[in-house]
Amino acid sequence: MLSDGSADAGCEGGAAQGVGWALNEEYIYNDDGQLENPGFLDYRIPVASDLPMIDAVMVEVANPTHPFGVRGVGEVPIVPPMAAIGNAIAEATGVRMTDLPMSPPKLSAALDAANAAHDRLHEGYLRQENEARKLRASLDDAQHGLAGERAAATLRVQEAVRRRRPLPSH
Repeated sequence: MLSDGSADAGCEGGAAQGVGWALNEEYIYNDDGQLENPGFLDYRIPVASDLPMIDAVMVEVANPTHPFGVRGVGEVPIVPPMAAIGNAIAEATGVRMTDLPMSPPKLSAALDAANAAHDRLHEGYLRQENEARKLRASLDDAQHGLAGERAAATLRVQEAVRRRRPLPSH
């Protein structure tokens, strides 16, 4: 490691960039293709108050392909915050966000879509339950009808046996 302080700062900066990328960094274009958020007033990047405390822990393994064994440290921490934030959102809401940034408006739209899909599934379930109820009622009616016919046939057989006469053929 060439500089402990620089390496720590690189990791902390990379993690901060990952949080920004995950939650709010986005280019917004209008219908004419003009960038609508060209400056830092409109292009939202995280500031210190947006971030958790980051404690960089170095695991020193020399790079065998570099004469001084040097490795880059700032790029690697960019990726984990996006996955961690995406997993936290999925765990908390049941909705898996698949596009970045996972901003409040995009999360709200995803939740609305998930609720609408749930409502459609529930309506379909209720329709199927209603159809199943109708089929069970029809089946019950048919079984009662068969039971009545069986009972009548049994009575005819018993009466014929009692009188010892031949059964009528159908």
